[in-house]
Amino acid sequence: MILQSIKNGLVTKKSEKSKKISQKRCDEVTYVKRCVLVRILQNDGFSNHQIRCLKPLIMNGYDHEGIRMMFNPGNDTEEIERVVGQLVQKSLIIG
Repeated sequence: MILQSIKNGLVTKKSEKSKKISQKRCDEVTYVKRCVLVRILQNDGFSNHQIRCLKPLIMNGYDHEGIRMMFNPGNDTEEIERVVGQLVQKSLIIG
């Protein structure tokens, strides 16, 4: 009985550890996707300041197509901040 409890405890710890590793890998994949998106936006002509204004969209999983449907490199940073702020206020994204 005691041996079974020890085994169950080890299995539980092992599954918790594998969940943490899986979550870490998921976080790494998400991070890489965000980095690639930023590079694509830079290559499209967005300035670093514009990209910082777009951060709430990027952090909430918006893709290149979704961002480009709303914004282009010619938009003023104030306009980007205003629209992103409206999206946050309307709870369409969590910022």
